[in-house]
Amino acid sequence: MDEETGQYIQAFITGLKNKMRENGVIFAIAADGKDINNSKLRFIDKKKYITSGKTDGISVGLTELNNGLLD
Repeated sequence: MDEETGQYIQAFITGLKNKMRENGVIFAIAADGKDINNSKLRFIDKKKYITSGKTDGISVGLTELNNGLLD
């Protein structure tokens, strides 16, 4: 990856983190030890997680994230 692409990705992630902070959302990873491609990136409600341990939110699988990128 070239430096410009890395900087673009970093800026995007910074913007995403700022928006998540504003809305009380945190990252989590649901790792699949048998098949890493079945692992998921989760976006969960921070308050619910802290108070009850529940991971309410949305999940995006690595396979879905990489769909069209490995062609």
